[in-house]
Amino acid sequence: MFDEKLLDRMNFSELNQSLDYALERIKKIEDGLSEGEDDPRLDMLYVIANKIVMRMDSIVRDHGRSHPEALGQWRKVMDGYEERFGKYTDFFLEEDTLLDFE
Repeated sequence: MFDEKLLDRMNFSELNQSLDYALERIKKIEDGLSEGEDDPRLDMLYVIANKIVMRMDSIVRDHGRSHPEALGQWRKVMDGYEERFGKYTDFFLEEDTLLDFE
């Protein structure tokens, strides 16, 4: 179970560490899969990683009001991220797969 409210209490550095951990877990699971094999934990980890990135995005955008150069750099990093992840979530929702994070 994943409580999204935990993300609201984290600072950017803690979020970054959490994202690194989620990405490490994703890589470890993917490395252990045979070609064509699927693992439902990956879907959960992708959704969690996205929620972390969206929280980081919110922090940077709030901070960016007084630091436009930092916001500009962040926008370059985020360029296309939402579109790429949107394609994943569209597919994910088409499969009628539900995750309970509460």
